[in-house]
Amino acid sequence: MACAGTVEGNRIVTADQWWRTAVIYQVYWDWHTHTAAVWLYAERAPITAPVVLRELDIEDSNYHGLLFSWQKAISPVTVDSVRVAGTGGATETFDDGAGQVTNANSHGLHFDGVTGTGRFDRVAVSGLKGAGSQGSVNTGGHTIQRGTGNTGW
Repeated sequence: MACAGTVEGNRIVTADQWWRTAVIYQVYWDWHTHTAAVWLYAERAPITAPVVLRELDIEDSNYHGLLFSWQKAISPVTVDSVRVAGTGGATETFDDGAGQVTNANSHGLHFDGVTGTGRFDRVAVSGLKGAGSQGSVNTGGHTIQRGTGNTGW
């Protein structure tokens, strides 16, 4: 799932299971970057419509479990009962024609240059693969309200 540009109205993803998701994204803009099972992408404008991610199972994602990205606010976000069981499942290293790609730094939750606020309850991260992979990385100052039952990040 990816959201880009202006988003109006609630965005709710619930009761779903994703297995072996996420790709190396270089096709359109030649970014040569990792994506995620769920990618919220605020490229052209902030995402200010409520986003709810509830009761999701993400298993063996090739790269990140959840990715919030790009220089704008994503808010408000509610994440509840989400399980990320394995990231970095892609081949350890390969050449995609634009250079070497690795599964390094494949995080459970990655807030990449994004601001905003989100509440996180019962979010479990486990089984990270790849050098430097962490349960959560926040490089943009997204305000994380940690509720109850979170593990692994």
